[in-house]
Amino acid sequence: MQEELAYQAGHDALTGLANRALLVEHTQHALAGPGGHRVALALIDLDDFKAINDRLGHAVGDALLVAIAGRLRNCVRPHDLVARLGGDEFAVLLRDVSPDEIDAVLDRISAALSGIVNALGHDLLVHASIGLASKASPAANCSWSTPSPNATAPSSRSAPGYCAKPAARWS
Repeated sequence: MQEELAYQAGHDALTGLANRALLVEHTQHALAGPGGHRVALALIDLDDFKAINDRLGHAVGDALLVAIAGRLRNCVRPHDLVARLGGDEFAVLLRDVSPDEIDAVLDRISAALSGIVNALGHDLLVHASIGLASKASPAANCSWSTPSPNATAPSSRSAPGYCAKPAARWS
C-alpha cells in the first residue's frame, strides 16, 4: 500500500509519466551531482491542444496525451526521465548527456511529434514547441554559440556552464 501511494504521489494518473514534483526532485539531484556531467531539460508544449479538447471532447484529448506520452518514452534513453507537467505540457530530463546525444534525442522527439496520431479513432496532426536548457560543468566546453533572442535558456544564461541552443530547430 505504501509503495502504491508513493508511486501515485510522483506520477501522472492519466499517462503514468513522472509528474512535476518528481521531475523537480530528479532535476535538483542531477544538478547537484558531480561536476563534469551535462544535464539538459527539454520543455514540450503541444500546439493547439485546447482546440482538440474543444472540438472532439476530453476523452479524445486524454487519448492523445496518452499516445504522446508513449511516443516520448520511446524517444529517450533508459535513464532519462519523461514527465507530464500538466495539461499539454511535458518535460524530458537528460542526465550525463553529450551535445550529440541531446541532438539525437530531440530529433527523435521532433519526428515523433510531427506526424499523425490516432486518438480514439481520430487521426490528429500533432505539432509541438520544444525549448531546451542545458547545464554543463563549468570546465566543460559549450559547443553551441551564444544564445540568439529565439533561444530558450535558464534565466542566468551567461553563467559559466550554461548552454542554450535555439529551439527553432525542434519547433
